[in-house]
Formats: sequence, C-alpha cells, structure tokens
Amino acid sequence: MARAEETETGGATARAEPPSIWWWAFGYFAAYAPYATLAKVLTSGLVDTGGTKVTGVELLPSTVMAAVVAAASFLIATGWWRHAVKDRGGWRLPLPTRWTALSGLCASGIIATTTLAYTFKATIVFVMLLMRGGVLVLAPLIDAITGRKIRPRADVVITGEGEGADQVTVQALGVSGTISGMVQ
Repeated sequence: MARAEETETGGATARAEPPSIWWWAFGYFAAYAPYATLAKVLTSGLVDTGGTKVTGVELLPSTVMAAVVAAASFLIATGWWRHAVKDRGGWRLPLPTRWTALSGLCASGIIATTTLAYTFKATIVFVMLLMRGGVLVLAPLIDAITGRKIRPRADVVITGEGEGADQVTVQALGVSGTISGMVQ
C-alpha cells in the first residue's frame, strides 16, 4: 500500500491519503477491458491487418513490452520502487526479494497466457471464466505448498439462487446448507 505523505498546508501538517482500493479496481478494469477487446479483435480478423489474421504469438512481444512499460511507470508514479532498495557493494539498487521475483515470474506467465487465451475461438466471457477458474484451483495448492494457513472465514462462499435470489446457499469448509426466504 502506498504510504501517506505529509504535506504543509498553512502551517498545519496534513496527511495525504493513498487512493481508495476502488480507484485501483477502476484502473484495472479501465486497462483490462480495452486489452481484452483489442486482443480479440486483432486475432479474429475484424480489423484489416494486411490480409492475414494476427496470431497470439505475434501479439506476445508487443504485449510484453506494454506490460513492462506499464509496470515500470506504475512503480515510478507510486514511489513503490523505493521499498525494494538494498545495499549491494556500496551501491543502493532496487532488487526484489525471492518471493517478489517468483511473483514477477508467475505474473509474466499470466501476461503471456492471457494474451494467448484471448486468441481462442471462444467468447471473452468463457475465456475469463477459464482463467478465474484456474486461479481458484491453483490458489489452495499454492497455499498448501507454501504452508500458508487459511482462516476459516476465507473458505465461506455465499451464493444466491432462484428467481430474485430468495434462497441463499452457504458453503463453508466443504459443508453446504441452504437458507430460504432470508434475502429480500
């Protein structure tokens, strides 16, 4: 999270608050929607690209370059790169920890596979469901491998069913139960 900065306002010190999580969510959506649409449009042949359709592999270099520029710009704009500075032989260099480097490696895999996934002959919604389903399957496995303990409230899933969602299904720790007439 971005650290709040102190500013001088008329003799009093005020703390500048970091952006709300909703601004980050909006920024993600504002960047992701055009990315998914552009990838799908370019590879489906809806745009004249010189007589041949663009393949997913042809999109990868530009996608990777755009992701690197966007990530570097974000780190510079937020000042988060300062948190990665370490002393190495008299030099102060921004170096990631082992877990940050591993996370970056996995993120690069996500960038490549996301671009390729949008080149499938399927709807964008189906591709997104496949990707999110993959995360839901892999997350518990990664937690088990790293020995991370998950709080019970993180295992609770609540879904509305039926016309007007007049039934609610609660699934916690693999046990399901239905509550009727609780949702207006």
